[in-house]
Amino acid sequence: MLEAPAESRGALRAGWSGLAGAITFLTIVPVPGGGCVRRGAAWFPLVGAAVGGLAGGVRAGLQPVLGAVPATVLAVTAMVIVTGALHQDGLADTADGLGVRGDRARRLAVMRDSSIGVFGALALIGWALLLVAVLDRLGAARAVEALVAPRRSGAGRRYCTPSALHPRGPRGSAPASEWGV
Repeated sequence: MLEAPAESRGALRAGWSGLAGAITFLTIVPVPGGGCVRRGAAWFPLVGAAVGGLAGGVRAGLQPVLGAVPATVLAVTAMVIVTGALHQDGLADTADGLGVRGDRARRLAVMRDSSIGVFGALALIGWALLLVAVLDRLGAARAVEALVAPRRSGAGRRYCTPSALHPRGPRGSAPASEWGV
């Protein structure tokens, strides 16, 4: 029986650790060992596409039975549940911090507070209404694409956009002004 070289096994373990870290950080899905979030950043677009695929599947599967609006609401709900409301919590905290009166310290204190304020609630309601309104107008296939595509786009973004820290581009390639982006 052939056995993989130690280098390959180490690379596979590191890859799995990164994927497991991304799944653990971005979702509520339990993964044995939990993985390494530091190595997981490269896997974020894949995990995000899987979350979007799940939401798109809920939308496409339920639309013929319930109609577009209820299916979209359930798809958005599924997406929020599987991610543990990670992004929605950040949106609400940010809106509360920007909406409160006071100095920087007061804003940061409000953002750290676990309770939600009026601005956070309004931001979440606006986000949900906008998402449902946009997805409602799309057919099932286009809704799935809309839910998956934004999450896939992050994979190439770091190689296709100029960095403020490295204006010559990825790995010192052509200057950012020559990229045509």
